[in-house]
Amino acid sequence: MIKISDIVFEIINSDEISLEAIRMGILNLSAYAKKIQSLVSEKSRKQASVGAIVIALSRMKKKLNNIPPLRPSIIIEDMNIKSPLVEISYDRTAKLFRIASKLDQKLLPENGFFTITYGLSEISLIVSANLKNKILKHFGVQPKGIYESLVAITVRFNKENYIKVPNVIYALIGALAGKRINIIEIVSTFTEISIIIKEKNMQQTVNALKYFFYKNELNNDENKKTMRKSEWVSPGE
Repeated sequence: MIKISDIVFEIINSDEISLEAIRMGILNLSAYAKKIQSLVSEKSRKQASVGAIVIALSRMKKKLNNIPPLRPSIIIEDMNIKSPLVEISYDRTAKLFRIASKLDQKLLPENGFFTITYGLSEISLIVSANLKNKILKHFGVQPKGIYESLVAITVRFNKENYIKVPNVIYALIGALAGKRINIIEIVSTFTEISIIIKEKNMQQTVNALKYFFYKNELNNDENKKTMRKSEWVSPGE
């Protein structure tokens, strides 16, 4: 026979919002118990009372308090914006793969934005808009798609602090998801993440990410007195 406590743990562990709420001690246990009562009864194959579910939630609350937060507190050390950009996509073929591999520094200036992703069936390039015609000429075939008026917001962080921390990317993307910002692409390296969005969403995205941004001015005592905490602490704290 499956224990009610095991079923409740399975249900709440798959519900990230409620899991975070109980971890923070703000979940209404009675209301949540009523919400999942029918599901618990179905899985346990017997009628589960609201009281029994509340007891199960109360007992697991102490254990859940010890797990890391869903959105860890992180600090962005640098933020960079590149605009305007264009994304050009091609079907991945042996011929186009060879053409892509021949892109060189003469074609791509050092100060221009450039990323290339080799997917299983596509080759996707995100470049500064002024490189669009050069890229099209270099490939010499009709692309699968061209998407213009894009912006890359690149954030950098300290690898020593975050490389082993779960959900760092989730925390950043979650901040944008809460604002219903459409993400076109995500490009990452070891210590930086570039979020590709439409130009119209640039300011909204910057505002959503600013809470993670560590201002160097905090090292200045005078600025410490005037800087509000909400301007630099991530929502995870």
